[in-house]
Amino acid sequence: MKKIIVSLAVLVAVAAFAQSPPSKPMTLGACIALALENNPSLKASDFAVRASAESEGAAKADYFPSLAFKGGYRRWESHAFLPNFIYNLPFGKVSPVIGPTDQYYASVEGSYTIFDGGFRKARLDAAYANTGAAYSDKARSRADVVLSVTTAFYTLSASRSGLGVAKESEKRSEEHLKLAEERKAVGAAPLADVLRARVKVADAKLAVVHYESQVDIARGALAAAMGLSPDAQIEIEQAEDQIGAPASVDGAAVFAKAEESRPEMKAALERVKAAEAAVRASRSAYSPKVELDGAYGRLDNDWFPQDRDWSLGLVVRIPIFTGFERGHELGRAKSELAKAEALREQQGLTVRREVWDASAQANEAASAVAAVRSLVADAKESLRMAEERYRVGAGTITDFLDAETNLASAQSREVEAVFQYHIAKAAFERATGGA
Repeated sequence: MKKIIVSLAVLVAVAAFAQSPPSKPMTLGACIALALENNPSLKASDFAVRASAESEGAAKADYFPSLAFKGGYRRWESHAFLPNFIYNLPFGKVSPVIGPTDQYYASVEGSYTIFDGGFRKARLDAAYANTGAAYSDKARSRADVVLSVTTAFYTLSASRSGLGVAKESEKRSEEHLKLAEERKAVGAAPLADVLRARVKVADAKLAVVHYESQVDIARGALAAAMGLSPDAQIEIEQAEDQIGAPASVDGAAVFAKAEESRPEMKAALERVKAAEAAVRASRSAYSPKVELDGAYGRLDNDWFPQDRDWSLGLVVRIPIFTGFERGHELGRAKSELAKAEALREQQGLTVRREVWDASAQANEAASAVAAVRSLVADAKESLRMAEERYRVGAGTITDFLDAETNLASAQSREVEAVFQYHIAKAAFERATGGA
């Protein structure tokens, strides 16, 4: 009941959010928290875990006795094959036909497995392992959602930064156009300078339009990653552009941590355990099965039956020939086990490669940010000098506008480098099992 109430509360909150988004910009943590409550893939993972838990309950049922009520009615007639002398007894001829007669019966029947060669335990162990794998798959889905939301968050942040750079470039281009027009008005610059400056302004306006579109697309992607409609009007806090030093990676230690922490590795290990249990279950088919059977009821030719009818016995089933089914099932189970072990080994290699690649990309991104920020500083100084030279007539409009283009390009590259750093950092945390 509590889970139903919580789920309804979440749905109401999400609906309210979609209609009236919060006025306060959302942080990355707030976006992730909302996604973890609302993302459909995580809901699917929850139901997968519940399904596995129900399978555990079904496997435990084998340890309980089974009981069933049996009742009914039938009318029957049968021929009795008796010795010939009975048909000619002195007191009259005996008919070999029994019936027709009515028969009513009602009984409770039960059975309990005493020994099954380990089949029940193997089935239960497999159910436990599959539940563990389901929990690990849920953790993997959670980590994927965190990475997806983080990527979408920084994509939106980068798009907004890119829009800011484009608007700043547009403003500078308009100021440069004004400068060219002033110099032309006093005869210090030709019309060509004004025309080139106007082209630059138009180009800057196109860049603003492009980034405005990118912001809308990124906002829709973030909303979708959070499990909301793409048209939800989300506002986020601008991401910080502080960049840490490149991380040094101790290969053996990081690999060990990733293999221990990554849910994919845990799921692969649980699937190996489930395959091992399946092999034990297949082997149990070669063992005898011992069951205790019993029944108690009433039997009569009218209702309510008055005659007691009961039985109690021990049944031993020893399989002799099953058409080679047991051998094929055991061979299949062994092959599935070998497959699960190979996939676990492959998963380990995949995790190591992802850690190695993510580490290299994070280091590259951090170094790229430092390099491009130096480039931006140089481009700003170059533009300042070109503007001063053009203002006093010592430089050309070509040099001036080229310097402006170089600065706008450097600033855009800085936005991209910061974005790539945040994404690489998030990917490294995901690869090492930190997300």
